Amino acid sequence: MNYKSDIKIGEKYRDTQTGFEGHATALSFFQHGCERVTLKGMNTQCEIVEYAFDAAEVESVKTGLRAVSERTGGPHDRAPMRRR
Repeated sequence: MNYKSDIKIGEKYRDTQTGFEGHATALSFFQHGCERVTLKGMNTQCEIVEYAFDAAEVESVKTGLRAVSERTGGPHDRAPMRRR
């Protein structure tokens, strides 16, 4: 499997569900194609924190564009399981 992402380490992103903003510090690719991005920023108590989000749910603070993710996880390339 090839791993590709348009997330740029060091750039600032916003999670569209929580509103959390931070700079991308890490990318993780999981076995079935799920891509996660770790954002480092400040919480409401002005403490530096890091949280991981689904890459498809973050948008660039600079451009407002969402990250493009080819697959969002799960065993998409397998045939569905059949019951006996």
